[in-house]
Amino acid sequence: MLMKQIREGFTLVELALAMAFVGVLSISIVLIISNTVAAYQRGMTLTRVNSVGTDLANDMRISINNSSARAIADICTASIFKKGVNGDEYESLSSTDATACKEENAFKYIYVVKNKDIGSDKTIPIYGAFCTGEYSYMWNSGYFVQGNGVDLGGESWIKFSYYDDEGTQVNHTDFFRLIKVKDSSRSVCVAMRNTNNKRYSDDITNMVDLTKIGSGRIEGSGPIDLLPNDGGNSLAFYDLFVSPPAASMENDNLFYSVSFVLGTTTGGADILAKGNSCAAPQDLALGSSNYCAINKFNLAMQVNGGK
Repeated sequence: MLMKQIREGFTLVELALAMAFVGVLSISIVLIISNTVAAYQRGMTLTRVNSVGTDLANDMRISINNSSARAIADICTASIFKKGVNGDEYESLSSTDATACKEENAFKYIYVVKNKDIGSDKTIPIYGAFCTGEYSYMWNSGYFVQGNGVDLGGESWIKFSYYDDEGTQVNHTDFFRLIKVKDSSRSVCVAMRNTNNKRYSDDITNMVDLTKIGSGRIEGSGPIDLLPNDGGNSLAFYDLFVSPPAASMENDNLFYSVSFVLGTTTGGADILAKGNSCAAPQDLALGSSNYCAINKFNLAMQVNGGK
């Protein structure tokens, strides 16, 4: 007697349910991994902003501590302005400007910032300089590279010329985020304020021609790039504010208060919003790894009478 062979297997419904379960499980695993990687990258971005900002604050603090409070008064009376391009004559500030300079502790030769009106009663800082008397810091705003719809109206970044140690003129026209140069005479801020034949001016220029001031030589090895564009979440200044230095006449000291906003150039960083902000997640491309981080750093520093 022949026995009928029975073949066991999945029904179409069972197979569909099994495939659906495996699919849901796979998607869950992918989402968990994706969220874990995203959280890690976001954390790394926040850590990098905080770490770099702390290093920059320490760098500025050291520069300030190594500068001289007395040198600020000297710059108001020094003969540092060259007449003409090829001339060898110098002139000092007028008595009126020299008096204003001393009363402000030469504040205009310490801190320079250019603000841009972008409409709706809003302005943003787009470049500036902080001259400590040891090193000078020049910066261009992250809005130049962010590409988030902010219209800078054709504004250009800082360009400067100087003589190297061999006496060769160097024209630095490439875009940079933040550099520092050895500048004990504050020539950078002097040049940015010395516009249209005005000596102690509120006008600001981004064409810094140091060849017309003194020797025009940047000391040391030239500009030092503190925020190089190394790909990924590149960082930039969005603001740098220096309050007028408070002087203590008893012991010939100066006290500085400095703050700066450091953030990523991706992810929609916005310092116009209250408390600063990043773009909302829905405004970024799906799966975007352009994480945004912004932090504000505040530091107070004291300068001794010194040299």
